[in-house]
Amino acid sequence: MQALASLTEENLYVCLLQTKNRLAILRFALDLILGRLDQNSHADILAGKHIHVASSKHVIQADGDIIGHTPIMIKSIPSCGLKILFPPTA
Repeated sequence: MQALASLTEENLYVCLLQTKNRLAILRFALDLILGRLDQNSHADILAGKHIHVASSKHVIQADGDIIGHTPIMIKSIPSCGLKILFPPTA
């Protein structure tokens, strides 16, 4: 099942990589690029409006930047969403 992340829905999608093996990480990157993370045995995809990662001392990344360590609670707040500007369709 493929994640249905969208800019218009309220759910958050979090992908947890369950390995430190370099070859598996390269496979993960390839699956990410090809849009098939749901087929990767080392990746767990979670969806929800509130996501709590309870483990301790794991790095948290957002868009490739380290933003902290676990444990962490992530919440979707639809009324405070992003404003996205894009050109009108022709």
